[in-house]
Amino acid sequence: MVLFSDLRILAIVFGGCLLVLSFFRPWRGLLIFSAALFYEAAIDMKLFVIESSHLYRSWDALGSFKLFGMAIVIGWFLQALIKKRVKLPPPSRIWLLIGIFMIIVISGMFSIYKANTLVYIYSFLGVVGIYFMICDLCFEHKRIEQLLLVVAIAALINALIAIVQYIFKIDVPWDLGYKFGQYRVVGGMSDPNYFGYQILTVFPIIFFFFYRTRSKLKKIVLFAIEMIMVTSIVLTFSRAAFITLCVVLFFLMIIFIKHKKLSYVIVIILMTSLLGVVIFANPKYSERLSTLFGVAEIGQYGETSERTLKTREDIFFTGTKMFLDHFWLGVGPNNFPIYLESYAHRSLLISRGRGAHNSFLGVSAELGIFGLCLFLLWILFILKGLRFTRKRVPNDPSSALLSEVLQISIFANLFMLTTLGTSFNVKLLWIWFGLAEAMRQVSISGRT
Repeated sequence: MVLFSDLRILAIVFGGCLLVLSFFRPWRGLLIFSAALFYEAAIDMKLFVIESSHLYRSWDALGSFKLFGMAIVIGWFLQALIKKRVKLPPPSRIWLLIGIFMIIVISGMFSIYKANTLVYIYSFLGVVGIYFMICDLCFEHKRIEQLLLVVAIAALINALIAIVQYIFKIDVPWDLGYKFGQYRVVGGMSDPNYFGYQILTVFPIIFFFFYRTRSKLKKIVLFAIEMIMVTSIVLTFSRAAFITLCVVLFFLMIIFIKHKKLSYVIVIILMTSLLGVVIFANPKYSERLSTLFGVAEIGQYGETSERTLKTREDIFFTGTKMFLDHFWLGVGPNNFPIYLESYAHRSLLISRGRGAHNSFLGVSAELGIFGLCLFLLWILFILKGLRFTRKRVPNDPSSALLSEVLQISIFANLFMLTTLGTSFNVKLLWIWFGLAEAMRQVSISGRT
């Protein structure tokens, strides 16, 4: 039995009604952003259907919601032009985004496979649209908190899906189940590493809400949510996610020590202790982590892990050579997998069509040194803006903590991108960029 067979029609009707309402209601901003998050969940959480007692993805539904999400972004731009009430980031940010866009276009013009440029441009304009949308909608501190709460709820649902997968050992169709002798959860996503990436980006925000609330019951609920997220990250069996989680907990502990909140430090120490118990209690987990240091024994699963590391090592050195050969403008947007086949024709480990497995490497190889420098400059602007926010609100512990937590979330995001070949067209990353810019604008205007 197939569920949601009429999702395509439902998506178009719902999206159309939402856009019509947004032109006539004062709360149009929240409607549009909720729709955008719904679209984000549809793409990243895959919209499952049940068929033949297995959990499958509905690709028709995915196609519908991709168009639906683009309609939401276009609708927001149209109403912004008509009503002329849009709040944009400062000119320096806009000119930098224009510079990145021009590098993408120029690199695509000089590449051999120009058709891939259109896909990259479509994706880049989509995430920039999300960035502008958040800058416009989050003009008050309470709206920032509301949107963070929505994102946190979406991540929690994904984490619960992952735990259900592990309990019932659901047979997922993307061949990741027992690849390393241990069931790897993927939540509503197609890969455990991408799932860990999403949860790790949102995880620090839960500590902010934990700090913000005064209700003991809410603190208990939020602590339970934190443990659910930590458990789901552990169950991914992902080395990058595990290491990033440890780093995130370490920096959170430093922040709460600075804020003299020892009870929160104790909570983090308990979580860290749980991670230590998992490593020592599960030999397969410790064996997988030990492959990072080249000390794993080659066994039934160690061989697979080392082969994976060797493949990524080959891709890294091949991508570096690709970057050096096309230093200024790169091989062109989305052309890394195509060039990889010709560069690595002697490698038996690199399969056809593989991505860079490192977003920084992917950007440098595809857009050259100019594209890489502009993207790094953009990240520097965002982090500098958060530090600016932190300095402007010394007497507001809540706003100060939120700016610090957002910095940790962005660092976790970027650290995970060193192991994921998704370029920088990741919607969740640009949602965080938009929130960081909104925080900076709110700190200047003084709105609460």
